[in-house]
Amino acid sequence: MKLDATRLPELLDDLDAAVREARAAFAVETAEWTRGPAGKWTAGQHMAHVGVVLLHTAGDFENAAAEMAAGRLGPRPWRDPLQALAIRFLTRERFPRGGRTPPIAEPGPTPSREQAFARIEQGAARHRALAERLSPDERRRIWIWNPVVPQLRWHYTLPEMVRVHASHTRHHVRLAQEAARS
Repeated sequence: MKLDATRLPELLDDLDAAVREARAAFAVETAEWTRGPAGKWTAGQHMAHVGVVLLHTAGDFENAAAEMAAGRLGPRPWRDPLQALAIRFLTRERFPRGGRTPPIAEPGPTPSREQAFARIEQGAARHRALAERLSPDERRRIWIWNPVVPQLRWHYTLPEMVRVHASHTRHHVRLAQEAARS
């Protein structure tokens, strides 16, 4: 799928579907929510992590929209071949396993199901609300620096980030289900 601004409504619908799948996977808070392999995240921590990241990038894009409205958001930076490859890898259907979580994306020690899903749903809704208030040209122009690995100075467009979030959410649902069964 081409990840450009014309596909943004479809990408947002896919993110909403991923959020519904996550909620359905953990429809009620049970003992499974707090289960996880020794030294690894619990099911609840996986879901809380998704919410943290969604809210973080929603804020970053809202700030970028304000910068764009004020004429201060520059053109999207050049993308080197290594970053282009990483973006292709991260936007595939199957999100890669084994990444290291940066401090900004760490979940709390004992997240509640209600709070985790409130954050996930709020983050997805903020991405959609932003996209809906931007013009087609603004949707093409908006971008943010990568919040997870800022030292690389890589960036994401809004369609790319929405796609990453959908894949990332499904990835952590699978990991949370594995943790719940442990």
